Amino acid sequence: MDGGTVCEGISWSLDGDGILSVNGTGEIPGYEPVRNDIANPAVKLFAQFFGGDSTAANVGITSVAPWGEYNTQIKEIRISEGITSIGDYAFVGSYAEKISLPETLTHIGGVSFGMCPCLEELAIPGNVNSIDYLAFIACLALKKLKFCEGVETVPTTSFNYCVGLKEIEFADTVTTIGNSAFVGCYGLNILVLGDGIETVEPWAFSGCSSLVSVTLGKNLKSIGAGAFNDSMKLVEVINHSSLEINAGSEDFGGVALAAYEALPKAKAV
Repeated sequence: MDGGTVCEGISWSLDGDGILSVNGTGEIPGYEPVRNDIANPAVKLFAQFFGGDSTAANVGITSVAPWGEYNTQIKEIRISEGITSIGDYAFVGSYAEKISLPETLTHIGGVSFGMCPCLEELAIPGNVNSIDYLAFIACLALKKLKFCEGVETVPTTSFNYCVGLKEIEFADTVTTIGNSAFVGCYGLNILVLGDGIETVEPWAFSGCSSLVSVTLGKNLKSIGAGAFNDSMKLVEVINHSSLEINAGSEDFGGVALAAYEALPKAKAV
């Protein structure tokens, strides 16, 4: 269908089935974002929560990457082994339902996959040690997210407003959930923080308003202020850590006061 050179050592192709392949070795560069006239519901959500221009509700977004003009035709993105970095806005607004990331990847740039409204599942490879701001913001259809063995930190603001998110799987190597990492993921009902997680930073799960159950792993050492803010449906905290989770206190990121008072049946076990 189309293809060409991305930069030295990297090429791209898009076939008739909507599979975008990026092959080679090195770093996919960053690109500037641009609006288009194809309404993207993720852009509307972004504008709603970030106070953007009201005209953004009826537009789409893409980038000046060579595949950008085909955003709505892309069904799958395959990035080959040998690629180590994905630049800012590289695939922003793509309609891909599936994204395959290589084990050689170490860095994912800001908003690089932001506002991809059709992405359903995602696995972050184990060698990724850097994810920039809002990398996957407003991926509305994302339901299942996995952090593979080797990932140590879920960085700040990386998965904001992934409103369809239902399941997060953390490898045992993940020790830190960053500040505001999952803000506004209000489709999330059940959250299990495994035994590897030691720190949940402030506002990490703020606005996850559908949470009903949270499990805390045995090695959890700290929960930041507001980490579970606005979790008004929370009725169960399964606590395997040494932290004391008390009704009416703020040691559960500020959620306990609201949740326990609003729902007397809430319990820590």
